[in-house]
Amino acid sequence: MICAKPCMSFEYSFTKIRAFNVSLLIFGLLVSSQGFANEAGFAKETGRQLTELPVKPDMPQLVLQDTQGRTIDIKQLRQSVLVVNFWASWCPSCVSELRVMHHTAVSLADRDVVVLAVNVGDNVNMVNHFFEEYRPAYQVLLDEQSKTTADWQILGLPTTYVIGPDRKIHYGAIGVLAWESKQVMQTILTLRNQSK
Repeated sequence: MICAKPCMSFEYSFTKIRAFNVSLLIFGLLVSSQGFANEAGFAKETGRQLTELPVKPDMPQLVLQDTQGRTIDIKQLRQSVLVVNFWASWCPSCVSELRVMHHTAVSLADRDVVVLAVNVGDNVNMVNHFFEEYRPAYQVLLDEQSKTTADWQILGLPTTYVIGPDRKIHYGAIGVLAWESKQVMQTILTLRNQSK
């Protein structure tokens, strides 16, 4: 989903918008080529690895309610690293990675990292349905009107971004992420260590 809103609707300067768009275009190309490598059998692990963005755009605004009705502003979160995953109930790949993401969030909980799952387009009842069997270790945010997809340049679902202590987007993945792979964990923890 490429930005459907006019660029003037962004709160960021044109230069930052252009840097974000160029960075995501390059990111998309890198992820696509990685996807072809995965499909050709070159990747041993299930799911995609994190891809470093060549230009580190500022983290866009994200203020949403969670499934308990609390308003969460990610700019107010104090953890060093933020991992933001965008998903939807109609996306089988998104749903399949929710439980694996839960295990990763458990292992990162005491390591100054927060994992957020932003649901795009579903209502709270639909979202709660997916968590009847377990309580996720990550916070689930609701974007019922799909308003975040433009600012965050969501090109497909699931999409995951890793935001560093400088509140810039450093890494991302379009498609199912290999949440339990060594590369993903090491990348997140190395980024966290940059703040120390």
